[in-house]
Amino acid sequence: MVGRGVATILFTDQVGSTRLRELIGDDGADKIGREHDRIVADAVTSTGGRIVKNLGDGALVVFDSSVDAITAAQRILEGVNVYNRDISEAHRLKLRIGINAGELVTGEDGDVSGLPVAVASRVCEIAGASQIVVTGVVRSLVGRRAKFGFQPLGPYQLKGVVEPVELWTVGAAVVAETQSAETVIPFPEFLRRGVPRLLVGREKQAAAIETAYGAATDGVRFAVVIGEPGIGKTALVSTWCREAVERGATIVGGRCTPDAALPYQPFIEIARAVLGARPGLIADLGPASGNVAQLVPGVVTQVTLPPPVQADPDTTRYLMAEAFARLLRADAAGLPVVVVLDDLHWADEHSLGVVAHLARYADDLALLLIGTYRDTDLVRNHPLPQLLTDLRRERRLVRIPVPRLTESEVGELIAARFGAEAPEAVVDSISEETQGNPFFIEEITMHLEDEGAIDAHGQWISEVPIEEYGIPEGVRDVVGRRLDRLGDNANAVLEVAAVIGPTFSIDVAGSIAGLDEGQIDEVVTAVVSAGIFEEGTGPEEFVFTHALIRQTLYDGLATRRRTRLHRGIGEVFESRGSHPGVVLHHWLHANDPTRALAATVDAASSAQRTSAGIDVLAYLELALDLWDDATDPEGTVGSSHADLVLRVLDSYSDFGDPRGLAISLVEAEIARVSPTDTATLSLLHSALAGQYWVKGRNGDALAAHLEALRLIPDDSPSEELVQVLGSYAAHLMLAGDLDEAIRIGERALAVASALGIAHDTADISRAGAARSRAVGALATAYGNRGDIETSDRYFDELRQEAQNNGDSRSLLLGYTNQGTVCGVTGKLTKYLQMSDEGATVAAELGRDRWQAILLTNAFEALFGLSRWEEAEDRLRAVPPADTRDKPELARVMSVLILAVERGDGELADGAWEELARVDISDLDPEIRGPSWAARLSQHRWGGDLAAGYDVALEALPLLGDTNCWSAAALLAGSAIELVADALESGAGDATWLEAARSWHDMFVRNNPPALFSAELWATATADLARAGGENDPELWRKAVRAWGGQGYYEAKAKWRLAQALAETDPAHADIGPLLDSAAVVADRLRARPLSEAIHQARP
Repeated sequence: MVGRGVATILFTDQVGSTRLRELIGDDGADKIGREHDRIVADAVTSTGGRIVKNLGDGALVVFDSSVDAITAAQRILEGVNVYNRDISEAHRLKLRIGINAGELVTGEDGDVSGLPVAVASRVCEIAGASQIVVTGVVRSLVGRRAKFGFQPLGPYQLKGVVEPVELWTVGAAVVAETQSAETVIPFPEFLRRGVPRLLVGREKQAAAIETAYGAATDGVRFAVVIGEPGIGKTALVSTWCREAVERGATIVGGRCTPDAALPYQPFIEIARAVLGARPGLIADLGPASGNVAQLVPGVVTQVTLPPPVQADPDTTRYLMAEAFARLLRADAAGLPVVVVLDDLHWADEHSLGVVAHLARYADDLALLLIGTYRDTDLVRNHPLPQLLTDLRRERRLVRIPVPRLTESEVGELIAARFGAEAPEAVVDSISEETQGNPFFIEEITMHLEDEGAIDAHGQWISEVPIEEYGIPEGVRDVVGRRLDRLGDNANAVLEVAAVIGPTFSIDVAGSIAGLDEGQIDEVVTAVVSAGIFEEGTGPEEFVFTHALIRQTLYDGLATRRRTRLHRGIGEVFESRGSHPGVVLHHWLHANDPTRALAATVDAASSAQRTSAGIDVLAYLELALDLWDDATDPEGTVGSSHADLVLRVLDSYSDFGDPRGLAISLVEAEIARVSPTDTATLSLLHSALAGQYWVKGRNGDALAAHLEALRLIPDDSPSEELVQVLGSYAAHLMLAGDLDEAIRIGERALAVASALGIAHDTADISRAGAARSRAVGALATAYGNRGDIETSDRYFDELRQEAQNNGDSRSLLLGYTNQGTVCGVTGKLTKYLQMSDEGATVAAELGRDRWQAILLTNAFEALFGLSRWEEAEDRLRAVPPADTRDKPELARVMSVLILAVERGDGELADGAWEELARVDISDLDPEIRGPSWAARLSQHRWGGDLAAGYDVALEALPLLGDTNCWSAAALLAGSAIELVADALESGAGDATWLEAARSWHDMFVRNNPPALFSAELWATATADLARAGGENDPELWRKAVRAWGGQGYYEAKAKWRLAQALAETDPAHADIGPLLDSAAVVADRLRARPLSEAIHQARP
């Protein structure tokens, strides 16, 4: 918030940071710096502070409360201790903290200033490593609200401060110890180590522990925290205990281990801690006090005890359990004592006996037992499940399952780890690989950082898939220990399953591993119980519970064995007729390029049949990579390398070419093909023309088309000729050469008919698709000429062909072109309907480029209909693409047009920046048209009329020369309006008027049909009269009528009409209503320039 106010300021500073950087280098120092930022952020978030800024080797933080500031400081140093415990001395983080309070000035950018800030910085410089130093002001503000163990340092003369400042140090955080009734019981070390850097997604579980703690005042409560290894059970409990200690709770705890040498292991740890602090308690433990003393030798030496009990086992166990209960009772007179028992799945029977005894203790014992255990690691006949079942039935147990983190929580954890949000793709990949296991996430992210996948600033810099970095040792060890307990048969099946993939048939895995049905059943029982894999959705289908388990198994296989397994699995899947994509995976890893090539082409065909377009492209590109390594590739796939390239180019047309490979690919293929194979060369040149067109290189496209026609005989019907003619007709139509498009299109249909390819026959060949393109070109060309009847007949034929052939491209072509015809003929509602329907179909088919084209068309319709909010929605829905691609350029230019008419300079600047990243100067005028229109309009609204005039002089001749009539008509209308503005204001001269008249004749009056033809004619005619000094209200009335229903343009016409009326009669009765009506529309659309112009026109 901007302004002044009292706050507490905290500075942190890394001690010796410059020397550290010299010793370990920039990368190592930056890594430590990120740990500092993370630790500070964790502490500040939990105490309600605000990080003003990170200072490179420190941070500036402000708090509303001095107590919160000191608490945060203690937590920061505690976090530093946690970080340093496993770090070598040279790489440890050494931190000092200074705190002051006073009145600050907060600027608009959130930064703070004032003398109290400078004092806090100076105080931080005085502090030593691991020291918190505060001013007397802070100590006074704390008062009696908290006990921080202040120790005086005395008065210090600080630079820039007139009077000496009293300084104090702050003691260690209370979390370091648990306060008992008489003396200090150490906080359990395993809980101290278990406090995580950040706990994410565990609010519900922490609340359940808190509820159990509150209920324990009325008697013993037992909360069991359950989850798989690494899920964060101990982290959850440790974090809750740390916070509970700060509220005065007594925390004790012990761990169970799989190789415990003594019974009662966790309670021995508890006894050692309690009796070490209060040895006199040993005498109060009853008959078994001597037995307890034996278990903790050296802890109790000054007390005479009875000899250890030598009774029968049941009696001894009871007395021992009672002794431990009495040990805990001593501190349970006030707040409940919290007993943490970690890893109960490894507990011995004696320890579980004590747990059962405590859980069923009399109601006067205020005790909360918290046990953690892995439900995946319980062996058969383990006594823990039965005990928990009994206690739950007796209503003495609270189960707290700890789930895996959601994808958003994984993102939050990664962001906290690196100090910045990770890209969505990175979060998705890590979430999938780890299945939301926090330990695995931590290990993977540290491993990726060590491997160079993340830079010194926490930014993702590698495109290598995460799984290719291998499994870090920490994860490998955890998984390996679980697998070791399963036996040879289980591991044999798991190895095969890991090679098969994340989902596998247990029968296939078992048979390849050489097991019979009985052995497979035993393996399934053991492995499912261990949580290694679980049943899938299909019969006999299983899935690994963690991708990292499978990856660990896979990485552990010798390369030779892994290759053999892939080959064997590939043969099994191929014989079973499995999906070719699955078969392909195994032939690739079996190093068999010939069989991989066959599977790749089959997979592409399968994906094409199911409309999985992006997969089609990926498979075909892979086939090109495999071609030269395969034996007899043409015989293997039944087609030529050129055929494969043409299929790839077809896919680029549908799904885009983000890497810009298409043109170089087809040029290389042209060089590869024999000069005598003219039929193939003609198809390649035709395809090259298509790629030139997509990139806006219309001149090059025309030359390539003509070369394709030269190479193929025109007097001999062939499928190749149909393809070349069909493609050429489509591009002629798009270029606006309607007569030639119709001539070539009808020639393509005649050749197809001679070959027996008709609209009512199913033909999924490339020639059939080319015929469809010719039909689409004819339909659009006739529509643009105004022959709607013929146009509709061809569109109906196109739809029938698309249905007969299952040709999705022809279907989408029909939606696009028929919609465009509707737009050109002024049927904007129909234009919108066709575009939206087509975009939906494109999305369902996975055709991103077509979806982008159709959504941008829908924007154009909605913009014309003055439904700009909906128009924005369509642009936001456009799939991202390469900026150089036509659909993406159209999207950016649409954003630009909307921004300019709204006067949104920031949005317009962003669009211009996007276009600046692509050199559009070499693109054809049709592509550049909208950017010229936006630039001219921006100059006109901004009053720079000369610059706008220059845009028109540059653009209109180019648009006219290339028959881009719609773009030219729209731009000419805006240019004539600009000239009229200029001549009215004295900025133009007679040459401007002559230019406007020529534009009107060439582009507005005599051009073929274009979007808003009649409306543009009416407006441009009125503007031309205005430019000539005759601002005729009647001409503007005609323009208003012409634009009826097109809100924005109608509003502009009303504004101009009001101006014309005011020139002859400033008091004309229609002026006010016209401006009011126009203002309503302009305000609704948030068209600020028009709104301001209307306001200025009011009398």
